[in-house]
Amino acid sequence: MPLLPRLMPQWSVLDRLLDQALDLAPEARERWLESLVAEDLAVRATLRQLLDVQCGIESGRYLERLPKVA
Repeated sequence: MPLLPRLMPQWSVLDRLLDQALDLAPEARERWLESLVAEDLAVRATLRQLLDVQCGIESGRYLERLPKVA
């Protein structure tokens, strides 16, 4: 299943937490993820994936892997 439809049920929580995480320096984000309260743990793996994508964009690594062209 594509990423966006999977995120929709959790989007209100993800949106709030993603805003908090993106306000932090990239090196502080992992520590922040580890400090999430119990009710936010269900979305921690998804947040980590989204933050990894953002880190790649910030560092320019998103250009290293080209999308597949049919």
